[in-house]
Amino acid sequence: MKILEILGNVFVIISLIFLISSVVGLTLNRPVLFSYAISESMKPTIGVGDMFFINPFSKGDVGKIVVFRAEDIYVVHRVYAIENNAYITKGDSNIATDQLNGKNPPVSKESVIGEVVEFAGKPVLIPKAGSIVDAFHSNSIFLAAALITLGFLSLGREERRKDKKKLKISTGFFYGLVSSALIISLIGSTMLSWGEMSFSYASTLAGGQRDGWYLPGSEFEKNLNFENRAYYPMIFFFKEKGKNGELLSDKTAYLNPREKMKLEMRVSVPEETRIYSEGVMIYAFLPILPVFMTETLFKMSPLLPLVVHISLLFGILVAVYLISGFGEDYIILRKRRLKI
Repeated sequence: MKILEILGNVFVIISLIFLISSVVGLTLNRPVLFSYAISESMKPTIGVGDMFFINPFSKGDVGKIVVFRAEDIYVVHRVYAIENNAYITKGDSNIATDQLNGKNPPVSKESVIGEVVEFAGKPVLIPKAGSIVDAFHSNSIFLAAALITLGFLSLGREERRKDKKKLKISTGFFYGLVSSALIISLIGSTMLSWGEMSFSYASTLAGGQRDGWYLPGSEFEKNLNFENRAYYPMIFFFKEKGKNGELLSDKTAYLNPREKMKLEMRVSVPEETRIYSEGVMIYAFLPILPVFMTETLFKMSPLLPLVVHISLLFGILVAVYLISGFGEDYIILRKRRLKI
């Protein structure tokens, strides 16, 4: 029995580490303690979908596998050589290095977020477990809410008397349910307001002959109509989704319920003739903090304002619980039989 309890505790600890790491990674928009490969560039060492673990305290060395930022993505490749205190990197299945013919600049040590954990000279992997990482990342905020819920529920407990006609419930238990509902409502009302607005256009030599057709190398402006459809004020942030569009209007807006605004974009049409897509990513937050504070947090990470909002609400609820003395009293409910 003790062995099962120990294994259970170990499982809970590991789950919490994965959860916390996932929440932090999602907040910082980068992997922290684990990630997985999305290409075959490291085969056969690391296959597509294989989960690997990251030592964030090591920057790696020649022959070691590191994770580093390259433009807007994170890459896991091996250090091939060091030149001028920067790394020349290469995927194990690639013929050439990433920097051959000046294709990419050498990787600075500041861009390296950690070294892949190895055992006996081989990376520690969980084969094809990338879907687990995706699940943690996409649901980490809701998993955090579930964890908070469990914490609140542990403050109180439901007790049943021998008298089957009465149900005795701790006020702490009831307060935990209400508090958890408030936190989940905060998360839901915020994230349900997120979304995107997009449009397509064509780069073609027949530009101008149809709506949405533009000459290669030209520019055009596009207006997108946006409305706050919530029943309460929201702070909105707008970010370009594509590579060729630039927002000309304000990227931050405080809108009252049903208030509208126009998002103006300038698009530079690429030289390559084909169909392209541009758009705007929309993030919304309740005005719990002043606009400038929310904007500062958003610039650090799009999820950080929500994390701060949840933390503030959680702190207030805990303070109210401690001051009020919930959990010492009970709510007694009488069961009634339905007569048919």
